[in-house]
Amino acid sequence: MVDGAILVRRGALATGHFTDVEKAKAYGRHAEVDFAFDTVTAVDGQNVPLAAAGEKARGGRHNETWQTLSSFGPVIGLLAKGADVVIRAGTSYDVETSGEHAIQTGH
Repeated sequence: MVDGAILVRRGALATGHFTDVEKAKAYGRHAEVDFAFDTVTAVDGQNVPLAAAGEKARGGRHNETWQTLSSFGPVIGLLAKGADVVIRAGTSYDVETSGEHAIQTGH
């Protein structure tokens, strides 16, 4: 919001790219995905470039499951695969635009 005008609506389409992907592995090691946003759609429909700040998502829950399984020995650890990454719909991220842009707001 600038001077009371909304420039990008909540839920606006953003594009990006993956910078690194690690799949889930044995011994409860969870998957990880690194990504960066490239553009976001402004209220006037133009794609606005975003500053390249990276984001990270990690699979699984952080609890004592692995500690419990590891107490049964290394063989059980081999069978305990980590969890995949899930980014739920509605997850929000704070981003910054790259440079200055003229956006038509209808005011």
